[in-house]
Amino acid sequence: MEQCYASSIPFGEPNIFCDDLTRDDDGVMVEILQRDLNLDELSTSGIDVALDYVFETDSFGELNFVVNWTHTGKYERSFEGIDGLVTNDLSNQLEFRNFADVATGSLAWRYNDWRIRWRTTWKGPIVDHNGRVESWKDDRDDNDLLCASAHEDCVTNPEKPKYLWYASYIRHDLSASYDMTLDSGATVNVYGGVRNMFDKDPFVPRTGDNIEHGIGNYDSLFGGGIGRFFYAGAAMRFE
Repeated sequence: MEQCYASSIPFGEPNIFCDDLTRDDDGVMVEILQRDLNLDELSTSGIDVALDYVFETDSFGELNFVVNWTHTGKYERSFEGIDGLVTNDLSNQLEFRNFADVATGSLAWRYNDWRIRWRTTWKGPIVDHNGRVESWKDDRDDNDLLCASAHEDCVTNPEKPKYLWYASYIRHDLSASYDMTLDSGATVNVYGGVRNMFDKDPFVPRTGDNIEHGIGNYDSLFGGGIGRFFYAGAAMRFE
């Protein structure tokens, strides 16, 4: 429908998308033919950096330091429409589940049968949707003109919209495990830990002007609303 009515190509034979729309004698749309066309193309570019360093000691075991960082510079979806190539920027927008920067780091200590690991996850700042940003900028510029002319509708010191820009997110996890071998030959792994150690709970509203809505006021990209979480368990393997 958008390619038919928002296009500069007139109705009729040149506009193939209008042929997929059928109206009755009163002008009411009664049928839309949804055909499968291979028009879309998703293109991305960015940087991946990985660092893995192991430090071994004679008396205190082994330390393993790991860092992974991903930066997405371009994340675009394009398609060939009637008027030519249409490109939409999907980068660093919460609606499209795409952070421009994501990093994880961990420090693990291994000594005999013990293993303790600290893991940190960081996600950079992100916007709800670029369309909302552009709309806010237009409203801001209109308000600046009103203020410049001393108009009575001028809003001094206007607030920025809530839940349009989301700050960066960081989470810490701690885990430990111990391996043992029983007299029967079976091996046992006992483990436990704390996820989201500092109880970081980002809030994404379910309603309002924001496009991305959180289930239960939380978004799964930030951990799904699970706060500090303790766990423990054991696994046994028989020969």
